[in-house]
Amino acid sequence: METEPDPIRKQYCQELLKTGHAWNAPAGLFFSFQKYLDGLPWGPTNLNHSRIAGAERANREVLNDQELRDWLNNARVARRPRVAVYWGLFEPVVLVETDWALKRLEWLSDFHPTGLFLFGLEMKDGKWTPHFEEWLQYDGASHLVAMR
Repeated sequence: METEPDPIRKQYCQELLKTGHAWNAPAGLFFSFQKYLDGLPWGPTNLNHSRIAGAERANREVLNDQELRDWLNNARVARRPRVAVYWGLFEPVVLVETDWALKRLEWLSDFHPTGLFLFGLEMKDGKWTPHFEEWLQYDGASHLVAMR
């Protein structure tokens, strides 16, 4: 099992942080989200979305641009001003503006062949509070799943 981030993704995250649209995530956030994901129903290689109440699937190939924007904006993750971008365990996690991330899903997934997750965050008492139940999964190709 890999325990170090891929050097290309690590550099990619460093460049992302320089844009002013991203911030370093609190330490341990990736372990906490992975633990949350591990508690969800899984199939052989992916989450079993049909067994997750509130999960809705979409295919980018059949939605026009406006339909895709509407679908993304109606996802629970879109309710928060910030989201965390999670590429996988032991990968860097960055916090980004939600609108910015939703407009750049394909770009954000460019360096990870299995896609990514976004999950909601809010600032409470000077600390980031994650809302793992407000997630969106993008496979990096055409399939999206989001909590409604």
